[in-house]
Amino acid sequence: MSIDRTRAVVKDLYSRICVAIQRIDMISKNIEDLRDKELQPQLEELIGSLTRMWETMLECHRHQHEIIKLVSNSGGIKVLIRSESQFQATLLLQVELKSLFSNFQRWIVSHRSYLNSLQSWLLKCVKSLRTKKKSRKKKDTNFQITNFAVAPIFTICEQWIQLLDELPIEDLEGGIKGLLADINHCMPRQEKRRGGSRSTFAIANGGLNDEMRGIHRNAAHTDLQSSLESFLGKLEFFSDVSVHKYGELKKKVNTAKEKYEQQNK
Repeated sequence: MSIDRTRAVVKDLYSRICVAIQRIDMISKNIEDLRDKELQPQLEELIGSLTRMWETMLECHRHQHEIIKLVSNSGGIKVLIRSESQFQATLLLQVELKSLFSNFQRWIVSHRSYLNSLQSWLLKCVKSLRTKKKSRKKKDTNFQITNFAVAPIFTICEQWIQLLDELPIEDLEGGIKGLLADINHCMPRQEKRRGGSRSTFAIANGGLNDEMRGIHRNAAHTDLQSSLESFLGKLEFFSDVSVHKYGELKKKVNTAKEKYEQQNK
């Protein structure tokens, strides 16, 4: 009797395990469909939109860079801060550049965070494959998700993260900082006078005579123009690299899709 009862319990347990496995397989299939039929097309659409965005940005920054180069070469325009409106415009430019720097950094951080979160989720789908394939070492520092998973979305995620690492981010950030520093150097100082504070529109070394002050202003003007030209050049370069990198990413995704389709025939 005890043997028959044990057999019945084992048979019931086996049936439950089979049902659980079937449910797991069904859930896995639903996850794969969601991944390949919903998420992947949206990522491809996002890549296409970013490519078009950077193409537009490149055209805009290239035009801006050409304008400032023409102005610098002509040498006939001098920017001197003499009025309250010019002073306020310069302050506004500083604020906008600081905002650009902050927003650019946040955009890159958000970009990385999104892709890293996506990759972490994808890694859960291939964790068992990684366990079977990896060597006996405790740590596998050269692990690449595409070594074990051939679905195109894995290529998208891996190559996209690599793309961000290859962008000249620090170079552009340095250009923004340099322009801010030069603008700050050219800004007139503010002196406090009796009865409140009042802006005096003069170069920081206002004690110089007219001739020396003119030399100082011309030098500051030249530095500011040079810094602005350098900044716009770096914006153009960053946009150009982004267009090139996203174009390469699209090609790699298409290659991965073709390979995946051939393997599933």
